Amino acid sequence: MRVIVAALVILATRASAETKPETPTIAVLDFEAIPAGDKDQLSVAATLTETMATELLATKAFRIIERRHIAKVMKELALGQTGAVDEQNAAKVGQLLGAKFLLVGSVSRVAGKQLVQARQIRVETAAAESAQSVSFSDIDDLPEACRDLARRFAGGAAAGSVSTFGDFDAKILRETARSLARQIAGHFPVVKGRLVSVLPNGKAGCDVGPGAFRGELFEVVAFDQISESKKSMGQARIDQLGTHSCQASYKRTSGPIEDGAEITSQPVALRIDVSAEPAALAPVAAAFKTALADELLGAGSFRATSGDNVSLVAKGHLTGKRGARKIEVQIFDRDNGVLTTAATGASF
Repeated sequence: MRVIVAALVILATRASAETKPETPTIAVLDFEAIPAGDKDQLSVAATLTETMATELLATKAFRIIERRHIAKVMKELALGQTGAVDEQNAAKVGQLLGAKFLLVGSVSRVAGKQLVQARQIRVETAAAESAQSVSFSDIDDLPEACRDLARRFAGGAAAGSVSTFGDFDAKILRETARSLARQIAGHFPVVKGRLVSVLPNGKAGCDVGPGAFRGELFEVVAFDQISESKKSMGQARIDQLGTHSCQASYKRTSGPIEDGAEITSQPVALRIDVSAEPAALAPVAAAFKTALADELLGAGSFRATSGDNVSLVAKGHLTGKRGARKIEVQIFDRDNGVLTTAATGASF
């Protein structure tokens, strides 16, 4: 009888071991840094990626694919890790890695905080099974933020259970800001021209190409006899702008400025203000202002300033509930005249 019981115990133990589910593998790909190219943000994204892998492993709910294997596969597929993998190509990447899941996401600087958004993609179906987000203010809080995310993924939180920071979707907000920035930047191209009828009192006539506006600042370039090359001689600002000509004030910094000196528009000093209606949307408006400033600066046509020495002012107005926002941005010159308007609806 004892032999039979012992045999049954052994068989039960073996059956339990055989039916015990295997710990799934997950590959943590590089988190996308937003704004892209920002060195500090890239550093945050790199730290976040490493910490997420560590915290997911600590939950004992996953086995982690080594970083060197991930790098090798991404190289074979001629893909950069950051932002390269979505639901469409997740299957191929995951299969080559031998992973059951991929973890992809982004970290955005929004209204003075870091917003982390992450998706757990099942390789077999190429579908996002879970989407989670968390925010933190100080880099010292990053480990705890990652620990919180890892616990949620390990707990099998369903897709759609995204905890949001504030009343907006940061990724869609950033995409909307990028779209509006492109619309605005298209109205302010690099303008070239020349000075004519240059007077010694700092005044001159000018001929400029299309796209110039009153108050726009230009670099003045002329041929330097000493170096026998073109050299920056100073700056000029358009005071009056007509259909075929303009009047400008110039300031010499080196060398003479004479008739025929070339002028090229400089990045526009721009102040951005964004209001909201109702007032409860003020945090969303602040986040949109930050995103719009980042995108306009990235376009290369503008430089931000918070002071009064500006060439243009961008005034935005945000309305609507989440999922049905409306944002309009008007660009004003120094005389408070509207130069252009950009507007769009958005779901952030």
